[in-house]
Amino acid sequence: MASSKTFEINPINSIIEEIRKRSEIDSNDATVKDLIILLFDTALISSGFSLENPSSFAERINRMVSLGLGLEEKRDFDSGCSDISDSNAAMEEVD
Repeated sequence: MASSKTFEINPINSIIEEIRKRSEIDSNDATVKDLIILLFDTALISSGFSLENPSSFAERINRMVSLGLGLEEKRDFDSGCSDISDSNAAMEEVD
């Protein structure tokens, strides 16, 4: 029996208010989309659920960390993550 997932949002939360403001300015803002999905994914994790695609979660975290650090945004995290996972697989074979 699978647990039901309900995502409740507090509309007066400062994060939610800022996301709403930014989405009203630009409804196609990729950062806003990433933030919304990250909020949902972190809610899943903190509630004990598993993520369907953990690598997408990691890519979003990397983009947000880069943005927070003021680094130039790069949308090529897919290739970087696959290189890391390939090297980890090779390391597992050696062990």
